[in-house]
Amino acid sequence: MNKKTKFVTCFYAYHANKPFWATNGRQDRYLYSMVTLCNMKEQIVCYTDEGDLGYNQLKKIKDEYQLNNLEIKVYPLINNPYQERVYKIRTSNPEFYDNPEILNYGRSPQVYWMKYDFLLAECEPDINLYWIDMGLSCEGLFPPHLAEYGHEEDYVNYYRNSGDYQLHKHKFYAFPAVFNENTVLKINEYVGDKLIHIHRYGVTDCNHNEFNRVIKENVSYSDGIYPIGGFLGGNSNYIPQIVAEAKRCIDLILEDNYYLCGDEEINAYLQVKYKELYKTWMCHTFYHEGYPNIWNESMIPFHRFFTGK
Repeated sequence: MNKKTKFVTCFYAYHANKPFWATNGRQDRYLYSMVTLCNMKEQIVCYTDEGDLGYNQLKKIKDEYQLNNLEIKVYPLINNPYQERVYKIRTSNPEFYDNPEILNYGRSPQVYWMKYDFLLAECEPDINLYWIDMGLSCEGLFPPHLAEYGHEEDYVNYYRNSGDYQLHKHKFYAFPAVFNENTVLKINEYVGDKLIHIHRYGVTDCNHNEFNRVIKENVSYSDGIYPIGGFLGGNSNYIPQIVAEAKRCIDLILEDNYYLCGDEEINAYLQVKYKELYKTWMCHTFYHEGYPNIWNESMIPFHRFFTGK
């Protein structure tokens, strides 16, 4: 008997700047990517904020595209359990966390860390439970030959032409060849009864040394282990254990009162600590990192995890 599969994600595209510092300007990517993710035909639970902070836009796309397997749940981001402490750290260290000119400005620990809480909230015994970033289906990660509209002569130029973009914007997130019912079968077969850990080889922007300092452990990481935060999970029976450990790490991070990270450092640590629970899959490059210019036949592209090609 095949186990139930459920995907969990969130939509907080309207929370840029204080007090959340979430990523700005990605609403189109998230919404139209969701249309593609629903091609997998499994239940997708999406947490979002109320009204025009997410729910209304998500409900509109659900109705327009008849996304019957999409379940929308309202969770006001202001209620997240990390808000007060993250806000204090960021505003106390504005040169590192409250400067719009730096990369960290648009990276919200609250949003990154809530994936653990949402996974735990959706956990049921003996199912395949995965976190999937809502914006995962996009032209930045998957090449045109996998796109539904990639054969169109001017496909690569629509995005650069702001006038054309509004007319064609949905085309940049339509990758049914990547996300479909067969995708679910391939993923579940690969993961088996474990958890998935996807990482890039030889590339990292994780600060493992700082993370070790904060958690007061001397963890040794394998070469270039950079977890892909956009897809994780697997055997639901292990979810409570790894979430409890993730939240322990988050508490130590917040107690440090200075260092903030996303979820990649935490995921890398979980994979090392509970290595026996994980099935790992390695890639060399994302599409937007130079494919096909730097890619060669010996390299594994990220999209192969989903396409098998």
